[in-house]
Amino acid sequence: MKMMQHSKEQLNKMSQEELINEVLELQKISNALLETIESNKRKMYEKKSEQIPDGQLSLFNEIEDIAAETETVEVKGYTKNKKKKTGPNIHDNLEGLEVKETVVHSIEEAVCPECGSTMEKIGTEVKYEVVYKPAELYKVKHVFDVYKCSRCYSEDDTFEAVTAEDGKINRVIKGSEVGASVISGIIYNKFVMDVPLYRQEKDYLRKGIQLSRQTMSNWAIKCSDAYLERVYQKMKEDLNELKIVNADETTLKVIEEHDREKSYMWLVMSGKYEEKQMAIYHYNHSREYSTLGDIIGPDKTRYIHSDGYGAYKNDEYGKDVACMAHIRRKFYDALTSNPLHGYMTGIKDPIMFNKALRDNPGYGNIWEVIRLIDQLYIIEKKFAGKTSEEIYEIKQAESKAALVKLYEKITSLSSAYQTKGKMGTAINYALERKPYMENYLLDGRLELDNNRAERQIKPFVIGRKNWLFSNTNKGAKVSSIYYSLVESAKMNELDPFEYMTYLLEELSGKEYSDERIENILPYSDKLPERLYVKSHNK
Repeated sequence: MKMMQHSKEQLNKMSQEELINEVLELQKISNALLETIESNKRKMYEKKSEQIPDGQLSLFNEIEDIAAETETVEVKGYTKNKKKKTGPNIHDNLEGLEVKETVVHSIEEAVCPECGSTMEKIGTEVKYEVVYKPAELYKVKHVFDVYKCSRCYSEDDTFEAVTAEDGKINRVIKGSEVGASVISGIIYNKFVMDVPLYRQEKDYLRKGIQLSRQTMSNWAIKCSDAYLERVYQKMKEDLNELKIVNADETTLKVIEEHDREKSYMWLVMSGKYEEKQMAIYHYNHSREYSTLGDIIGPDKTRYIHSDGYGAYKNDEYGKDVACMAHIRRKFYDALTSNPLHGYMTGIKDPIMFNKALRDNPGYGNIWEVIRLIDQLYIIEKKFAGKTSEEIYEIKQAESKAALVKLYEKITSLSSAYQTKGKMGTAINYALERKPYMENYLLDGRLELDNNRAERQIKPFVIGRKNWLFSNTNKGAKVSSIYYSLVESAKMNELDPFEYMTYLLEELSGKEYSDERIENILPYSDKLPERLYVKSHNK
């Protein structure tokens, strides 16, 4: 940002119009600098949130009133505040737990405390206690009965005795006694609960079990190579056939890539209305556009929800659909970076707030843009329970006009702000994404934002905070397979631990076929009911 410097003589020679232009330009620069200062202060001291005080939003009837945390009730002639329930009662959550142990409480000699007579039992009273038992490792002893024929068998004969089930156990890892559930537990802890292997190693040691992180890592890699990669590849094939997907990517440090500061974990997942629900994580050392083709392949009829990265704009892979949440976020950043924001949020009276908006058009412009964006989200609430065809009709009748009105406002402001300021950046980003935002109107199955993918990539981002890096490319690729499987399981209301155990048991020691692989995919309708979470309604 270059500051203008003029001598007194130069200013004296300027016309009135030139002086006005100089002052306006200086105002733009000054506002941009103040925005930067406010933004830096907010990043340092304030909590991150894109919420705007409810009382002010209601001035524009933007959103429905949020239910209060408390409700007023009348008790015997006076009122008091009663905290409203925010979720199901704890007993509702624990009601379906299996009873695994029954403790009978009896009186050995039931003698009446009043008269000393023997009392007779007339019934029982039942109460429950919920118990937690930490994870444990134990062995299952398999005893195979061996049979002989008394007629055919003698010490001199070569007749072989018959052993039940041929005396074989399907070993998940050749030469190891470790069962599928042990490996699934390790995977569940690392990729669902974000517990890195070194912490699992310490936890086992506290239980008196020596199980090194190297051993656990080797087990995970062997299972991925021997069984799970085939499932992962089949899921990628199915992903290629989908017509609506959401995509995102995030960074990953890989020690083996010592010449690179960062590599990338890509995510492409099913659109909200797709029948087959899956999330595919894909590791690549670079952010090259061609990586997207490696994941989903070419399809000009596909729609891709994205944040605007160049790879998604390649028509070869599909039509890019912009994310309104990203657009709104930039305007919200401009709003909160405005020096007046603290003052404006302190005004509680609607009439005074409206007056302050009129008196401060710079702040009011940003507010108005956010209000227009939120009108689109209000319209989206009407989509609940509607078919994609019905949603398309609502989009054409209401969303289209709201989007046009929003961009008319943004375009009218394009020359009023410094390009490098917060508001200028937001305006330029919104205008650049306009044609891709308009794609949202083309199909009832398309969403207003890409929050779906942003939420789905968070498990990886959170897990990454615990293990910070992968040592090798191989480790990063194996991680992408496990994240794909456990997250896809969750998307289909499967218990990730039970599903992973099921996969390993079904695939170890058995013949592979396309049908077998299809039947065990996380979105297959052939999966046993026991794999689903208790609340699932199949």
